[in-house]
Amino acid sequence: MALPHLRAIKARQPEAQLTLIAKPQFKDLFELFLVADEFVPLHKGAFRNLRTLSALGRRSKPECQVMFTNSVRGDLEAWFVGAQNRVGMVYPGRHRPLLTGVYRLSAFKDELDVTHQTALLEDFLKSFDLIDSVDVAPFFLGDVERVPNRVGIIAGSSNNPQKCWAVEKWCRMMNRFSESIPGSEFVLFGTESDRSVSEAVSKGTTVTTRDRTGQTNMRELAGELA
Repeated sequence: MALPHLRAIKARQPEAQLTLIAKPQFKDLFELFLVADEFVPLHKGAFRNLRTLSALGRRSKPECQVMFTNSVRGDLEAWFVGAQNRVGMVYPGRHRPLLTGVYRLSAFKDELDVTHQTALLEDFLKSFDLIDSVDVAPFFLGDVERVPNRVGIIAGSSNNPQKCWAVEKWCRMMNRFSESIPGSEFVLFGTESDRSVSEAVSKGTTVTTRDRTGQTNMRELAGELA
């Protein structure tokens, strides 16, 4: 979700050396879209990660670390990297004492449920003068042939189930899409843990679906969604 924002940071500051710190499975996206200059994987084992990040900080001496995550663990990892500026968003009622700068969302607390995360991230980055604007144009994949009227559905959210949209809402949306875009192909994606949600969506909709849940890695998913 943050790929367009990384692209915007690079566009605003092309001379900056941008390092992406993320779980190993995101390396495929880094290699496909080249939104950063370096990729550092976070492996299992907190102590191992902290040693790796501390060494990274001593080696690269970063000026700023942007936190797209919103967790104590992520903030602790950033503290070990040791960038002079560590910035992130703060939701109402939350505190992030390990960061040096925060963008408070308290003013938008009545709108958070209806505001997409990408819009919040854009406002956050603008507040620290890290971007001008976010370009939402699709990323180009040179070796992939686009399929007209293919609609990818990721109905599950195994990493954060409480954010999952209700099955009946997915079904209703797909039915309406099918009416407005005749001949659409609906393909269900997700992780192994999302299989039950995808199955419920497939059974609950009146349109024909193809279920690829748990069958793709990041690189394959990018190709399918293109």
